[in-house]
Amino acid sequence: MKVGDRIQLLAPMKNPDSARIPVEEGMSAGLEGTIVYLSLDGPADWHQIGVRWDNGRTLNILPKTDRFRVIPVEEQKHADAV
Repeated sequence: MKVGDRIQLLAPMKNPDSARIPVEEGMSAGLEGTIVYLSLDGPADWHQIGVRWDNGRTLNILPKTDRFRVIPVEEQKHADAV
């Protein structure tokens, strides 16, 4: 995984800091975005992946909390051709 890779949410993005709003609004399964930075130093609980989402938001993924996948380059090229 590197800056510039495309990713996709496999489940709605959680909001672990809010019991009142446990899921981030507008961040549903299937949403795609581009990695803009990686912060993977220190304990795993601190890891973050900065993403510019296709819905216009910029929001970090928490690898231990959020379910996502890196979209293979071959799949990206196929999507561009369609």
